[in-house]
Amino acid sequence: MKNRNLHTTNDELVYIRQIGQFNTKQDKPSRRVMLQNYLKAMPLRVNWNGMDKDLIEVHARLELERCG
Repeated sequence: MKNRNLHTTNDELVYIRQIGQFNTKQDKPSRRVMLQNYLKAMPLRVNWNGMDKDLIEVHARLELERCG
């Protein structure tokens, strides 16, 4: 039985797809800026808990490209 307390690669991909979509602040950073910051912060993440870091990075870069 899978432990749903663990954040999975799929959970992280869903998170990346949704970055910037649910922020209600009027002065919020753009989705593009949020994805750029996510990518900048990736090397600082110490523990990936078995998540596929390479796949996550590719997905984040593709989402950034979609922002134009």
